[in-house]
Amino acid sequence: MEREQYRNTLVRLIQAIEKTLPDQISLDDLAAEAYLSKYHLHRVFRALSGVPLAEYIRRRRLTDSLEALSDSAKTVLAIALDYGFSHEQSYIRAFRSLWGITPGEYREQKPLLPATLPISPESLISVGHDNALITPGCVARADFHLCGVRHFIRDEENMRDNSAASTARSFMQNDLLRIPVPVYTDRYVGYIEHCEDPEDNWYMTCAELRKTPGLRDLDTVKSAGFEYRHIHKQLYREFLCVSRIHPTKLLWEDVVSLYHTIFYEWMPANVENIEPGWHIEYVDLARAREDYSEFRVLVPVSTV
Repeated sequence: MEREQYRNTLVRLIQAIEKTLPDQISLDDLAAEAYLSKYHLHRVFRALSGVPLAEYIRRRRLTDSLEALSDSAKTVLAIALDYGFSHEQSYIRAFRSLWGITPGEYREQKPLLPATLPISPESLISVGHDNALITPGCVARADFHLCGVRHFIRDEENMRDNSAASTARSFMQNDLLRIPVPVYTDRYVGYIEHCEDPEDNWYMTCAELRKTPGLRDLDTVKSAGFEYRHIHKQLYREFLCVSRIHPTKLLWEDVVSLYHTIFYEWMPANVENIEPGWHIEYVDLARAREDYSEFRVLVPVSTV
């Protein structure tokens, strides 16, 4: 049987969790349902929801229990058992930990509480066959410093030779070892400057520096053939592409599909806040496995 698209796998996984929400959910069963490793399952759900899988399930159960607390005469114990908690006290502790009040206080006061809704299938966009793009959120970064090698790359060359991927691999294998005080030795950063011709880019393969370089450090960087960039504090739209293959095995056509979705579909519909001129991509190899990777694209946005 042909392997289904990765987005469809994730949608089926989300639906399986919702279907079994009141029950004791086995992570082994969920992983088997989606043909994914447990590592992959944990990582992708943190990417999808921002919290670990067990915490997501706990919040979904608590959210679903609010209606019963508001509209029924059931005891707190009965509601706890209905929504997957083995004891009344475990339900009360979880409720208080999430919202700062007890179920009984919620019944009396009926305050507005932040709910955890099911992950929407519409938040996932298929990219290629083995990748899914998560609808972008907004993230903030403080000042940071990049050091790396700058390349001029044309789309035609990239399509033919997979130049961006090969320069990134070369940087990680050879140049990263020569950069002083990198923050991470297993995180790749690409700083991409847009050119007037949309088919051209200045592509800088980089590492983050652990501290602000002094004048002597800058001279050392320059003499070694590296360039330096100071990225000021900034808000970004974060596009996160998750995949069931290792990042080194991403195909160029998948990257093209990802960037086409970002720059030719999403951005034209959201142009009012975009800061044109550059963007950043991240690949964290420490998070990668043979069956899992995360590829992040940060597009700067205006704070005005």
